[in-house]
Amino acid sequence: MTKTLLVIVSVFTLPLTLFGQFGANKCDVKLERLAPPQVRIQGPIRVAVKPTRDAAMASQIQSQLEASIIRYEPGLTVSAASPQTELEAEISEFTENRVWEDRKVPNFQKTGTKQVFNAKKNIYESQDVWGTVEVNKRYLVVKGSLKLTWKALAATKQVLASDVASHEVQSSYLEGKDLLGKEAPDAGAVRAALAAGVVQATARRVVPYPETIEVLVASGPGGKLDPGCKLAESGQWTRALESWETIPAFKNPKDEAYRAYDIGLAHEAMAYSAGASRDFQSALTYLGKAAENYGQAADQNPGEKYFRDPQNRIKTSLNYYTSLKDQGSAGVPSVGGAPAGGNAAASAPAASALTNEGVIDFVRSGFSEAFVLDQIRTSPTPRFSVTPSDLVKLKQAGVSERIIMEMIQRK
Repeated sequence: MTKTLLVIVSVFTLPLTLFGQFGANKCDVKLERLAPPQVRIQGPIRVAVKPTRDAAMASQIQSQLEASIIRYEPGLTVSAASPQTELEAEISEFTENRVWEDRKVPNFQKTGTKQVFNAKKNIYESQDVWGTVEVNKRYLVVKGSLKLTWKALAATKQVLASDVASHEVQSSYLEGKDLLGKEAPDAGAVRAALAAGVVQATARRVVPYPETIEVLVASGPGGKLDPGCKLAESGQWTRALESWETIPAFKNPKDEAYRAYDIGLAHEAMAYSAGASRDFQSALTYLGKAAENYGQAADQNPGEKYFRDPQNRIKTSLNYYTSLKDQGSAGVPSVGGAPAGGNAAASAPAASALTNEGVIDFVRSGFSEAFVLDQIRTSPTPRFSVTPSDLVKLKQAGVSERIIMEMIQRK
């Protein structure tokens, strides 16, 4: 009996220990990072939406688009007199309708009665019979569709980018009400939702646009990392980092992995904060530190599934902020980090292409050699130039020969 009890205890202790490193109630935190646009427009700007199909909707989209662009690119201003970039748009499709429909839906209800013998009373009693049957119910179906054809033009009238932004809404309301008993949205609410959808789709193509990502904070062994988690939940990442860095390293490498993970998470959050202030160089430095911390965590505890996603996320973020830094330093409207003038759709993938300049930026920002080598090996479309003069420039910039050899092999 004792042996059986010991086996039961050992079976349940292992998973609880592993699960406990992130806490029974995981500490979820949302971060906001910037995604680079297809074309980074320069100001002053002029936004014009032609009132061809619906003047009121066109005016609504124009004002919202101006506000959205300025909100996410604070340095831009609106000027109809002498714009550097013009954003011209036209509503190419707009529908909004609502119809009532009768539908047969399954409903659990009383379908009849039956006689059941009660042995204690020695009599038959009537008992309800329940089942699922199809019944007719009325639904109000609200539909809407909006398409906005737009193009961004330089002061020379050269097309920098163009696209069609579309948004659709469709919902059904039982007897005209939602699950909370509220009335279905009226035509004004549907129009507002459609306008907001195409504005968002358009703005994210011309200015850096925020993406919300949800991350987990580790509690660590015995919840020793929890104080920092509380600070992280309130957005105090600098204090959270200090809290985790001042905790003595855990003797068990698997336990220490969670402290390294949280330190990496703090660096990642600080990178996004720097990016929000348009300090993309600091953002890249913090992301480099985060990548190294996450790598340490994965090396110390390779079996932890929650360590896999951050490493992939950091690679995406490094590509994002490298592109944003390149776009910002160009000083002119750019497509995919290159000077404007080419085909926007064809140039878009260049935002993630690794170049000589990108490698030099990594090295000067203090990234480790192993990290830079990993970026070179995993870059999907590297664009390295390895002429003799380029190799000399790389060496003078502090790039190691091992990194240079890897660049030559990937050329």
